[in-house]
Parts: sequence; C-alpha cells; structure tokens
Amino acid sequence: MMDGSLEDELRYVRDQLKNYLDDPETPATAISNIAVRYVQVCEKLHDMAGGDDLLDLEDDSTEVNEDAGASIV
Repeated sequence: MMDGSLEDELRYVRDQLKNYLDDPETPATAISNIAVRYVQVCEKLHDMAGGDDLLDLEDDSTEVNEDAGASIV
C-alpha cells in the first residue's frame, strides 16, 4: 500500500473507512469517529483534485454583453 501516490493512499483509506461504516459488526461507539475521519479524507481528496469551489468569489468568467438592454422599442 505504501508505494502509491498520496492520492492513492487517501482513496484506499477512504474505501476502508467506508467499509467499516457499512459493516454491521462495527461497534456503534466507533461510528461517529469513523464518520469524522471519512469526511476528512473525502475533503482532502476533493481539495487535491482541485474541487469546484462554489463560493469562489474571485471567479470573473461571467461575460457581459455591452449591448444588453440598449435597444429601445
């Protein structure tokens, strides 16, 4: 397992944590900690992949047509 990239390692950990969450034999007392770690790993993977920051206010990709609303009927 330790010869892959960090992203591969995180995917492996994510998959293992998901398996523990889905396993009915996992103690109820462990579920909350596993869920927290699962979300942390998922967020780390999302950040590494570039993610799609929905609140990125620096995005100036909106085009404005200067003629919009200029016509008079």
